[in-house]
Amino acid sequence: MEKLLLSADDKISLYEVDKNILDNLNELVHEFDKVNKKTIYDERDFVKFLKEKFNNNSINYIKVVGQVKGKYDSNIKDYVDDIEDEYKDVKHFNF
Repeated sequence: MEKLLLSADDKISLYEVDKNILDNLNELVHEFDKVNKKTIYDERDFVKFLKEKFNNNSINYIKVVGQVKGKYDSNIKDYVDDIEDEYKDVKHFNF
């Protein structure tokens, strides 16, 4: 299992995911966006999508590791407060 950070302009949550999910994250987010019928969604909706697409064990919540501080930026250090140091280099997607 690999580590992945997901957030929706609020708490940043750490998940363990299958390597396949991490390797194809951009494509999966795009697919999720196409099939999602809601106009507002968050990382919990994405987690549900992944569990339905793969299986319940494909993604597992671990804990909250930080807080989104401002508008999303590709450099995690620029937009979060109080993220645990060991997770600063983990791949992150903010919804």
